[in-house]
Amino acid sequence: MDQQPPLRARIPDGYGDTGFQATALIFPTEGCWEVTGEVGDTRLTFLTPVVSSESTIRFRSLAVCECLLLSGIPVDVQTAFAEM
Repeated sequence: MDQQPPLRARIPDGYGDTGFQATALIFPTEGCWEVTGEVGDTRLTFLTPVVSSESTIRFRSLAVCECLLLSGIPVDVQTAFAEM
């Protein structure tokens, strides 16, 4: 949730009134991202860890812990990394 280049979204056209809209989110950097989407009066916000395929397991776990902590979910980081 640090200052990052902007997230991009690819929203294709063509689903009409089906109630479904596939969307691609393109994250320019790794880290913990807070994403908010809106359609009409409906809003959805979520936190997600973003890592590259080259990231180590330890880095991926750290990104997940960061997002959990930022969302207010308590995490015992020492226990989370004890088996690594």
